[in-house]
Amino acid sequence: MIADATERYGRVDILINCAGIITVGPFEDQPTEAFRDAMNINFFGQLYAIQAVLPQMLARKAGQIVNIASVGGKIAVPHLLPYVASKFALVGLSEGLHAELRHKGIHVLTVCPGLMRTGSHVQVELVGNAEKEYRWFKLGATMPGISVAARAAARTIFRATVERRAEITITPQAWLAARLVGVAPESSARFAAMASHLALPAANGNRHPVKGSEIEAQRKARHTRAPCSDASAGMKRCMPP
Repeated sequence: MIADATERYGRVDILINCAGIITVGPFEDQPTEAFRDAMNINFFGQLYAIQAVLPQMLARKAGQIVNIASVGGKIAVPHLLPYVASKFALVGLSEGLHAELRHKGIHVLTVCPGLMRTGSHVQVELVGNAEKEYRWFKLGATMPGISVAARAAARTIFRATVERRAEITITPQAWLAARLVGVAPESSARFAAMASHLALPAANGNRHPVKGSEIEAQRKARHTRAPCSDASAGMKRCMPP
């Protein structure tokens, strides 16, 4: 990818790493493959792109690298542990790169968005009680006021890149949560444990991932009604299929 872009345009000025996958469910139901896949895409996918573009940036002593991490790289969110582990790794890599490359003319920006309205709820894979996991994840990923639209996040990232910021956290809730974890780690850990116990579905032994789009299709099918037909009393009624 980097070689093709360089051949066509002469150089790569800015690399934006934005690929990511999520598997939702309790740790007991997460297969090892979920952690491996998350690391391969969320961490190594970005690492490989950086390694490919860095030599030409070092040669020019100029360039920008934007790593889209997550507030999940600052906070250990229950039921998202493969994602969290990969994003913690990416945040560490990105922050370390900023420190090493800044005085070599290369700017590295770490972006930690909170909940995003990007349609991720239909792309996630779910284990455990897939339908209940889908329910809470979709709520957070689609509710205005809690999540942020992709276009608004893109504008924020653009401004931070132009201003050569080192790190940004998108959404006030994510900014506050990340700082609370930093100043009160013990209380934050207890709160996360309580939320996991009281609000999130229990493990059930299902380690076979189901895509969110499949859950969504099943839910829509259950709510589909057959065409209305005339009842004997002259009133119309709609029956489930």
